[in-house]
Amino acid sequence: HMRRVFLSFILTLAAFVCAFSQISNSRERQITMDNGMPSNSVSCIAQDKRGFIWIGTNNGLSRYDGLRVSNFSLTEEDGSLKATAITALMPESNGNLIVGTSTGLLRFSFITESFEPLIEEIDTLVSAIACDKQGTLWISTRGRGVYSYNTENESTHHYPMQEVKGNI
Repeated sequence: HMRRVFLSFILTLAAFVCAFSQISNSRERQITMDNGMPSNSVSCIAQDKRGFIWIGTNNGLSRYDGLRVSNFSLTEEDGSLKATAITALMPESNGNLIVGTSTGLLRFSFITESFEPLIEEIDTLVSAIACDKQGTLWISTRGRGVYSYNTENESTHHYPMQEVKGNI
């Protein structure tokens, strides 16, 4: 009798585990070029205060709203394509998005859905973006060191990287 109760318990437990694993898997989605992404190569992801998921790829910026993918290209005023690789993302509290690229730093306006340069002296790959408690942006670049950007007075300070010879 004890063996039968134990076997029933194990089978019931297995049924619950299977049921709950199906529930948690139902929220998973795979977003690829088949769903409208500009590339399957993703370099960064961020979620803004509205709940949108922003995806940086080697071929541009995408926004996922839970149903659809919207793509935003980085183009010059003359229509020519800027660097398309998105390397870092950071949502701002005002709904805009700070976007690091392979050739600089941009701000993406949620209202106009367009890009504008943020710190023009940054013309190299942006590897990371962070914001401290005072609202200062910290931007890490490839080969040029770190920049700080005061969002209140729009001042920039450059902390250059010391040149190092040999292997680090």
